[in-house]
Amino acid sequence: MNRNHLNSEAFSCSQIHGGYTLQTPEAPESGSLALHICTNPDDVLAARKLLEGDTLPLSRWCLAWQKHTGTVLRVNSSDCGRGAFAADTSIMDCDGLYTTDPDVLIGVFTADCIGMLVFDPSIPMIAAVHSGWKGTAQAILIHLLEALKKDGLLHPETLHVRFSPSLMPDSFEVGPDVVDAFHSMAKTYELDLSGMIKKGEGDRSYIDHQAVQMAMLDLYGVPHENIQLSSTDTKTTPECFSYRRDGRNCGEHFSWIYIDGAGSAL
Repeated sequence: MNRNHLNSEAFSCSQIHGGYTLQTPEAPESGSLALHICTNPDDVLAARKLLEGDTLPLSRWCLAWQKHTGTVLRVNSSDCGRGAFAADTSIMDCDGLYTTDPDVLIGVFTADCIGMLVFDPSIPMIAAVHSGWKGTAQAILIHLLEALKKDGLLHPETLHVRFSPSLMPDSFEVGPDVVDAFHSMAKTYELDLSGMIKKGEGDRSYIDHQAVQMAMLDLYGVPHENIQLSSTDTKTTPECFSYRRDGRNCGEHFSWIYIDGAGSAL
């Protein structure tokens, strides 16, 4: 291998740093950091070491074993190391994490699902959410926003959201069961999904998955200028991992975020 870094996109906002990884063909496991689905765990750890060099030590990482749930949990410094070196030490059955503690790196893994990084520099507070169709049908983003509200951490005017690459509307093809699940969720939370679900051939439909998340954020008054959508389609972009294109062992992107306790830049 002749690279010392993963192919990734990163951002900084005050003392908050985050980003997401893409495929890195020269890296172990093509740059996939997902221990829960890999060919060689040692190669995944080697790839994680590459990102560690640009972020925080692995001992400061805190990760969940995602199961397409609607569960979000608050973590703190005492959770550091969970899921960092072995999948079975992860926070189990959880698809969203948030924290206000500095120097705790949290993140989520995605192949075609949406990874959302939510943060508020004024607190500071960070969150990472994984939402496939099952997570969206369970309104996991609303569960996060409600958890933040309960903890006194929800300030819509200073809340920011960044979306990872995911299936864009032309690629997010679903059957009637998914459409029904989305409509049921929308009815529960009084969301208007007009124009977000388009009829395809036969019983197939196409969903604008990001737009559904936007509708949830609108419920809480998050300004659109604070939301950065992605235009990168995981299925059609070669640099992306895609379950629909390449199958189960395709590898996964990692969307990560942390609060820099020293306030230094990446």
